[in-house]
Amino acid sequence: MSQSIRFHRRSVRIPRLDFRRRGMFLVTICTHERRHILGSYSHDQFDLSRTGAIVEECIEQIPLHYIFSNVLAHSIQSDHIHVLVELKAPYRDTVIDLEGFQHPVSGSIATIIRSLKAAITKAVRIQCADPDLIIWQRGYDLRPIKTPRALFAVRFYVKNNTSIHIRRLHRRNGHGVSPVDTHAGYHRRYGRTGYHR
Repeated sequence: MSQSIRFHRRSVRIPRLDFRRRGMFLVTICTHERRHILGSYSHDQFDLSRTGAIVEECIEQIPLHYIFSNVLAHSIQSDHIHVLVELKAPYRDTVIDLEGFQHPVSGSIATIIRSLKAAITKAVRIQCADPDLIIWQRGYDLRPIKTPRALFAVRFYVKNNTSIHIRRLHRRNGHGVSPVDTHAGYHRRYGRTGYHR
């Protein structure tokens, strides 16, 4: 007897955690197959590609589309982006709908990031005249920021992300540069666990 087998994506969202209340979140999104399409490193700087410029423009427009949100910091690297987002207030003060798998809630951090990815994909597809172009990996990494100490570390990491990657490239290329790796230090202090989607 044959049976119909249905496969479902498993939600890794923390059960009953409200992602629309006031708070700060570090979001990391990687390009499809970690392709280096957002820019390139040249000497001691990072130059955005045309796709990277579109990404930056869309990130900066987040507060225009979601009035209770704010972008505290962001970083664009060749194959991934970091966005530190603040939700300043819930959309309703009395009733807060809890977002569940396949049940998005307007104004939640998940909805903001999905909209960001979709807007970037649409703009790049138009630019490249390729309606089937895939820009992003499926899902993203989401890390709630719960303490002032964690906020300080995350903001420092995001703002210095380009220099961190350039230092790594120097070491990889044998330039003898051996500064403190703030990226590794951040993970040693605050851990690598985020909420993956």
